[in-house]
Amino acid sequence: MRRLLTLVVLGLIVLTACSQPQEQWTQAEPLGQVADSGFRVVPNGFNFTNFTASPNGVKLEDQDVRELLGPEACDGVQEPLCDLAPRANAFRSDSQGLAGGGVCEGLSVLSLMFYTKQRDPREFGGENAFELSLPDNPKLDRAILRWNATQLTDEVVGSLIREKPTAILDRLAQAWRTGDEDYTLGLYNVKDGKLTNGHAVVPYRIDHVGDGMVRLYIYNSNAPGGENEYIEIDTNTETWHYRGINVFYDGSAELELAPLSARMQESFAPKILDDFRGSARGAHVHCFGRDSQD
Repeated sequence: MRRLLTLVVLGLIVLTACSQPQEQWTQAEPLGQVADSGFRVVPNGFNFTNFTASPNGVKLEDQDVRELLGPEACDGVQEPLCDLAPRANAFRSDSQGLAGGGVCEGLSVLSLMFYTKQRDPREFGGENAFELSLPDNPKLDRAILRWNATQLTDEVVGSLIREKPTAILDRLAQAWRTGDEDYTLGLYNVKDGKLTNGHAVVPYRIDHVGDGMVRLYIYNSNAPGGENEYIEIDTNTETWHYRGINVFYDGSAELELAPLSARMQESFAPKILDDFRGSARGAHVHCFGRDSQD
């Protein structure tokens, strides 16, 4: 019954998508600005760069895991100070390990939450993300670390959308026009059949510059204040590339959208890196290891 319901829902999604007008991405005449979320690197992005070591010495604690995972942190036991279940301990260890390679996911998610007013930057000392300081601000540090950890949850992994570039553009343009959803964007390369160089950014504007070429503008936490960062997409060939700070993304992997709504949970079901072992595509994680930072 659950599978049947899923198929029905998917069918409705397809029918809805087919009913929406699609942009003429491949046309030669420039369309100019096609869609815009309103997000801007300044003031909606952070003024400090992605980091691998907390400047305030913050690490994921038992209480962070309890609040993220709820009952699953303690094998269903509803106790405020319970001992963490083995899988919850593994989740904490793996999430902290991911943070050792960078917290681009946490920075992207939290900046977008501030912009969409799902979180209030004034709780951390400023009117917007760009006004916030990280040193001597362990509360902000911990929030970034927690949201970074949500990439290792069933809810977020199960929500990921990987499609051809024009389908990604269509989905973003439609979402920004209707206000129904907001997304972070995952970038990867493929090497030896596995995903590498995982990085998370915030897409916010689409410009069509002619001859089927499109610029998808992004907030990249590795380039704070960088207002001219964009992914170049050739809609004629369904290819893309982006030159990051330390990595060139060659378009060998599909672009990946992560709906912000998937983060709006009272609690999450943990995933651990062992869940991905043996996968030909690799773990669906960002900023994992030094070579994964862009």
